[in-house]
Amino acid sequence: MDEALKKLGESVQRLEQSGVDLIAYCGPITIGGYHEVCDILEQKSNEKVILFLCTFGGDPNAGYRIARAITHHYGTDNFSIAIPTDCKSAGTLVCIAASELIFFNKGELGPLDTQIFKQDEIFQRSSGLDLLRGMSYLNSEASKLFQNYLHDISRRGGISTKSASEIAVNMVKGLYTPMYAQIDPLRLGEMQAALQIAFEYGTRLNDKSKSLQQDGLTRLIHEYPTHGFAIDRAEARTLFRCVNPPSEDVRTIGDLVANFIWNDGFIPRPKIFNLTKDFTQSNNGGSTDEHHGDGIPKDIEKSEDSDEPES
Repeated sequence: MDEALKKLGESVQRLEQSGVDLIAYCGPITIGGYHEVCDILEQKSNEKVILFLCTFGGDPNAGYRIARAITHHYGTDNFSIAIPTDCKSAGTLVCIAASELIFFNKGELGPLDTQIFKQDEIFQRSSGLDLLRGMSYLNSEASKLFQNYLHDISRRGGISTKSASEIAVNMVKGLYTPMYAQIDPLRLGEMQAALQIAFEYGTRLNDKSKSLQQDGLTRLIHEYPTHGFAIDRAEARTLFRCVNPPSEDVRTIGDLVANFIWNDGFIPRPKIFNLTKDFTQSNNGGSTDEHHGDGIPKDIEKSEDSDEPES
């Protein structure tokens, strides 16, 4: 572990000397995390920044605020996001604000179909597209069934088209009315609003960064069948304009962030580090109240003794 931290510190120092600030954000996207990021941004020491982002998602409002705060301090052209592992949902939203995505081999984005809590379930969420996809399927199947009934009844002869249509309508209504009756209009509106949030935030971020390919935002919101769909580096290049593999120094930092801070995502609250400050202090022998005398963040050092498996 000591050797890994030494190598990490050297990589941080080289990037800092090249004019790049380094921030690590691991865990859910929250308003609390946004406030911590804002505190770190006040310590800006360089013109460029790389955000190492590991998250399963969270609050899109917070994700938008984080993205806007970083671009306010550094500008979109100087903002890169490194993706060592999972960067889902609201994390993908933040990525729209960056001019470059630094994609690791294990990096993974996710769709922007905002999740909302399931009815009568405290801890379970559903995709904002679930009900809308269900509605679309019902409408399609009802239309097909009506046409089939109308064709069969008309083919038998001895009945007018109008009468055949009325019979077919009543047959379809009898089958589908109970299903449509289970749809809550308020729930439908809630899911539509959740998707609109993702679209509006994504549009505003992309207007500044121009990071998305044509139709990239629409695809991120509507094209993928499940919320957990894995968008790897090759797929990401069809959505974003600038997707690159990591340099050796960025890979060194990202691997340690993924293995010892993210640690497969067992993080109830976000862990956020100003890596530039933490590790340049360690090289200078500095200390803070939140770090050991050697400048190493406690969360990284403690992970050495963790019983949880490494990713």
